Amino acid sequence: MAATAGALVPAVEGATGEQLQQLVDFGPVQLPLWQVLGACLLEGMVHSWDMRARRKPETTIPAAWARELAGVLIPSIPMLAHADAEAGRAGRSLFEVDDGVGSVTVVTEGGTIQAQPGRVGSPDVTVHLTADRCVRLLPGLLPLGRPIEGGEVTVEGDPVRAAELNRIFAGVGH
Repeated sequence: MAATAGALVPAVEGATGEQLQQLVDFGPVQLPLWQVLGACLLEGMVHSWDMRARRKPETTIPAAWARELAGVLIPSIPMLAHADAEAGRAGRSLFEVDDGVGSVTVVTEGGTIQAQPGRVGSPDVTVHLTADRCVRLLPGLLPLGRPIEGGEVTVEGDPVRAAELNRIFAGVGH
Protein backbone atom coordinates (compact mmCIF):
# COMPACT_ATOMS: atom_id res chain seq x y z
CA MET A 1 0.00 0.00 0.00
CA ALA A 2 2.82 2.39 0.84
CA ALA A 3 4.48 1.79 -2.53
CA THR A 4 1.21 2.40 -4.37
CA ALA A 5 0.55 5.58 -2.41
CA GLY A 6 4.11 6.76 -3.10
CA ALA A 7 3.65 6.16 -6.84
CA LEU A 8 0.35 8.08 -6.93
CA VAL A 9 1.77 11.59 -6.56
CA PRO A 10 4.25 11.38 -9.48
CA ALA A 11 1.59 9.69 -11.64
CA VAL A 12 -0.95 12.44 -10.98
CA GLU A 13 1.60 15.22 -11.36
CA GLY A 14 2.56 13.76 -14.75
CA ALA A 15 -1.04 13.41 -15.97
CA THR A 16 -2.20 15.61 -18.82
CA GLY A 17 -5.39 17.64 -18.63
CA GLU A 18 -7.00 15.17 -21.01
CA GLN A 19 -6.04 12.23 -18.79
CA LEU A 20 -7.45 13.97 -15.71
CA GLN A 21 -10.77 14.46 -17.55
CA GLN A 22 -11.01 10.75 -18.45
CA LEU A 23 -14.09 9.11 -16.94
CA VAL A 24 -13.49 6.29 -14.46
CA ASP A 25 -15.84 4.06 -12.48
CA PHE A 26 -16.48 5.39 -8.99
CA GLY A 27 -19.10 3.25 -7.34
CA PRO A 28 -22.37 3.51 -9.26
CA VAL A 29 -21.27 6.52 -11.36
CA GLN A 30 -18.53 7.55 -13.74
CA LEU A 31 -16.61 10.69 -12.86
CA PRO A 32 -13.57 12.48 -14.26
CA LEU A 33 -10.34 11.16 -12.77
CA TRP A 34 -9.59 14.54 -11.13
CA GLN A 35 -12.87 14.36 -9.22
CA VAL A 36 -12.24 10.78 -8.06
CA LEU A 37 -8.78 11.75 -6.82
CA GLY A 38 -10.40 14.64 -4.96
CA ALA A 39 -12.97 12.30 -3.43
CA CYS A 40 -10.14 10.08 -2.18
CA LEU A 41 -8.45 13.13 -0.68
CA LEU A 42 -11.75 14.10 0.94
CA GLU A 43 -12.23 10.64 2.42
CA GLY A 44 -8.78 10.66 3.96
CA MET A 45 -9.14 14.17 5.33
CA VAL A 46 -12.66 13.84 6.64
CA HIS A 47 -12.05 10.51 8.36
CA SER A 48 -8.88 11.85 9.94
CA TRP A 49 -10.76 14.93 11.18
CA ASP A 50 -13.73 12.82 12.31
CA MET A 51 -11.59 10.53 14.47
CA ARG A 52 -9.80 13.48 16.07
CA ALA A 53 -13.02 15.46 16.57
CA ARG A 54 -14.61 12.65 18.57
CA ARG A 55 -11.91 13.09 21.21
CA LYS A 56 -11.47 16.84 20.78
CA PRO A 57 -14.65 18.49 19.36
CA GLU A 58 -12.94 21.81 18.59
CA THR A 59 -10.67 20.06 16.05
CA THR A 60 -10.58 21.74 12.65
CA ILE A 61 -9.22 20.85 9.25
CA PRO A 62 -6.11 22.99 8.65
CA ALA A 63 -6.84 25.92 6.31
CA ALA A 64 -4.31 24.82 3.65
CA TRP A 65 -5.90 21.36 3.48
CA ALA A 66 -9.42 22.75 3.58
CA ARG A 67 -8.59 25.10 0.70
CA GLU A 68 -7.54 22.09 -1.42
CA LEU A 69 -10.69 20.19 -0.47
CA ALA A 70 -12.87 23.20 -1.32
CA GLY A 71 -11.44 23.07 -4.84
CA VAL A 72 -12.87 19.56 -5.15
CA LEU A 73 -16.10 19.95 -3.18
CA ILE A 74 -17.41 23.21 -4.64
CA PRO A 75 -17.55 21.90 -8.24
CA SER A 76 -19.17 18.75 -6.79
CA ILE A 77 -22.04 20.62 -5.10
CA PRO A 78 -24.66 19.37 -7.61
CA MET A 79 -23.63 15.80 -6.80
CA LEU A 80 -23.38 16.35 -3.01
CA ALA A 81 -26.60 18.31 -2.61
CA HIS A 82 -29.98 16.77 -1.93
CA ALA A 83 -32.11 18.66 -4.44
CA ASP A 84 -35.24 16.86 -3.21
CA ALA A 85 -34.86 18.67 0.12
CA GLU A 86 -35.64 21.92 -1.67
CA ALA A 87 -38.26 20.62 -4.11
CA GLY A 88 -40.52 23.45 -5.18
CA ARG A 89 -38.44 26.08 -3.41
CA ALA A 90 -36.20 28.36 -5.44
CA GLY A 91 -33.46 30.36 -3.81
CA ARG A 92 -29.90 31.64 -3.77
CA SER A 93 -27.39 31.19 -1.01
CA LEU A 94 -24.05 32.94 -1.15
CA PHE A 95 -21.14 31.31 0.65
CA GLU A 96 -18.39 33.80 1.45
CA VAL A 97 -15.49 31.51 2.28
CA ASP A 98 -12.29 32.73 3.94
CA ASP A 99 -8.79 31.31 3.70
CA GLY A 100 -8.40 32.07 0.00
CA VAL A 101 -11.40 30.06 -1.22
CA GLY A 102 -13.66 32.98 -2.22
CA SER A 103 -17.36 33.21 -2.97
CA VAL A 104 -19.75 30.65 -4.39
CA THR A 105 -23.44 31.05 -5.15
CA VAL A 106 -25.64 28.01 -4.65
CA VAL A 107 -28.79 28.24 -6.77
CA THR A 108 -31.81 26.04 -6.09
CA GLU A 109 -34.35 26.09 -8.87
CA GLY A 110 -36.71 23.63 -10.53
CA GLY A 111 -35.55 20.66 -8.45
CA THR A 112 -31.86 21.19 -9.26
CA ILE A 113 -28.99 22.71 -7.36
CA GLN A 114 -26.06 24.39 -9.07
CA ALA A 115 -22.95 26.12 -7.81
CA GLN A 116 -21.51 29.15 -9.55
CA PRO A 117 -18.24 30.86 -8.64
CA GLY A 118 -18.56 34.34 -7.21
CA ARG A 119 -21.63 36.35 -6.34
CA VAL A 120 -24.36 35.68 -8.90
CA GLY A 121 -27.58 37.64 -8.60
CA SER A 122 -29.08 38.71 -5.31
CA PRO A 123 -28.76 36.07 -2.57
CA ASP A 124 -31.57 35.25 -0.17
CA VAL A 125 -28.97 34.55 2.49
CA THR A 126 -25.21 35.02 2.78
CA VAL A 127 -23.23 32.68 5.02
CA HIS A 128 -19.67 33.57 6.05
CA LEU A 129 -17.55 30.45 6.55
CA THR A 130 -13.95 29.48 7.08
CA ALA A 131 -12.60 26.99 4.55
CA ASP A 132 -12.71 24.36 7.31
CA ARG A 133 -16.41 24.92 7.98
CA CYS A 134 -17.21 25.02 4.27
CA VAL A 135 -15.62 21.65 3.58
CA ARG A 136 -17.40 20.15 6.57
CA LEU A 137 -20.78 21.68 5.61
CA LEU A 138 -20.87 20.40 2.03
CA PRO A 139 -20.56 16.67 2.86
CA GLY A 140 -23.01 17.05 5.77
CA LEU A 141 -20.55 17.21 8.68
CA LEU A 142 -21.33 20.68 10.05
CA PRO A 143 -24.68 21.35 11.70
CA LEU A 144 -25.04 25.12 11.29
CA GLY A 145 -27.48 25.90 14.11
CA ARG A 146 -25.03 26.12 17.01
CA PRO A 147 -22.22 27.96 15.11
CA ILE A 148 -24.76 30.52 13.87
CA GLU A 149 -26.22 30.99 17.37
CA GLY A 150 -22.69 31.23 18.83
CA GLY A 151 -21.56 33.78 16.24
CA GLU A 152 -18.80 31.57 14.79
CA VAL A 153 -20.69 31.56 11.47
CA THR A 154 -22.17 34.93 10.55
CA VAL A 155 -25.22 35.29 8.37
CA GLU A 156 -26.68 38.13 6.36
CA GLY A 157 -30.38 37.48 5.97
CA ASP A 158 -32.55 34.91 7.70
CA PRO A 159 -30.49 32.69 10.05
CA VAL A 160 -33.22 30.03 9.91
CA ARG A 161 -32.85 29.88 6.12
CA ALA A 162 -29.08 29.55 6.57
CA ALA A 163 -29.49 26.69 9.06
CA GLU A 164 -31.82 24.98 6.56
CA LEU A 165 -28.79 24.49 4.32
CA ASN A 166 -28.22 21.36 6.40
CA ARG A 167 -31.22 19.80 4.62
CA ILE A 168 -29.53 20.35 1.26
CA PHE A 169 -26.13 19.25 2.52
CA ALA A 170 -27.20 16.31 4.67
CA GLY A 171 -24.40 13.97 3.63
CA VAL A 172 -24.28 10.69 1.80
CA GLY A 173 -27.08 8.29 2.60
CA HIS A 174 -29.44 10.89 4.06
